[in-house]
Amino acid sequence: MDLSLKDVQRVQAEFDESYSQLDAQTDKVRHITLQLGKLLGKLSAYCEHHELGAPHEQDHLAREIIPDLLLYSAQLSNLIGVDLNKCYVTRLEDHKNPLPQAFVRGDTNPRTAGGRD
Repeated sequence: MDLSLKDVQRVQAEFDESYSQLDAQTDKVRHITLQLGKLLGKLSAYCEHHELGAPHEQDHLAREIIPDLLLYSAQLSNLIGVDLNKCYVTRLEDHKNPLPQAFVRGDTNPRTAGGRD
């Protein structure tokens, strides 16, 4: 089944409506934050094994980590009422520009311009 990001966001909203046991928005955001932390831990462990040359399951990335990142992105987008597709495209555009946006706006002071968001 091929899904656009809009489709993913819609399917996730339908899934959450049927299966979510959390009611308050803060509980949902907290849950997503905790789950993302766990995912980042798994991804860090994968990277560490890879760097050390230890055996690691690349299939685990495709089966669990990558889809869960999309799942939580769609959930968070739905919670705060933003279009995941627009956010994604905007972020891609941000990454095309090698300079931090503050420099592009003319702020050349390194203390206030900062790095890439």
